[in-house]
Amino acid sequence: MSDLILRASDVSKSYQMGKSPLHVLRGVSLTVRTGEFVAIMGSSGCGKSTLLHILGALDPPDKGTVEFEGRNVYEISRRQRNALRNNAIGFIFQFYHLLPELNVLENIMVPRLVGTSILAWRSKRAAIRKDVERVLEQVGLTGRLKHRPDELSGGERQRAAIARAIVNQPRLLLADEPTGNLDVQTGKRILAILTRLNEQGQTIVMVTHDPAIAALAHRRVHLADGRVTDGPSQSAPADIPAVIR
Repeated sequence: MSDLILRASDVSKSYQMGKSPLHVLRGVSLTVRTGEFVAIMGSSGCGKSTLLHILGALDPPDKGTVEFEGRNVYEISRRQRNALRNNAIGFIFQFYHLLPELNVLENIMVPRLVGTSILAWRSKRAAIRKDVERVLEQVGLTGRLKHRPDELSGGERQRAAIARAIVNQPRLLLADEPTGNLDVQTGKRILAILTRLNEQGQTIVMVTHDPAIAALAHRRVHLADGRVTDGPSQSAPADIPAVIR
């Protein structure tokens, strides 16, 4: 884990709340190396999701820089930034954000369709479907290809969201409270998938408020008062099953 994949330097972000600005991030600096699993911790409303969106090139900071593989993501064109998000960065959200009118197979195909012409799609359709089926096997959803999101359990929806996030083999995976909408046992299964992906080399940055979940990461970073500081290293708690350690 010696190669730097992500660097945020002196990042600040505020929102206007009535007549007064709300300062969410105040000079945040953070680095992530290839293959790392980093957990960003902090209380609810402390700006964890805001930071993750800025790291993922979704929302520009008011001040500071974000570099992905040495390139400032907010100095490139919007088209280049869109391509970066689709091809190099995968996103997992707490509330899944699956398209309700599409079935599981179609939802996971969406990132592969972005920027693909009709002609190219016709020639690549079989290969793309094979890739999608491979990813669905990874997350244990091979029997749910034709099901729509409202026909799935919460855990199945999150597994579909993970499959969508990794179908383009992103170099960075960002997860925003990926178990926050799930019961404990279902959450453990989701964490097992993320841990396995990391063991296979996937770089992950995960936002969580739960110390037990954060303990699965290589490194914990604490966000408080709009600033990030590295937290103490710690081992996984004894009550977390070995399968997800």
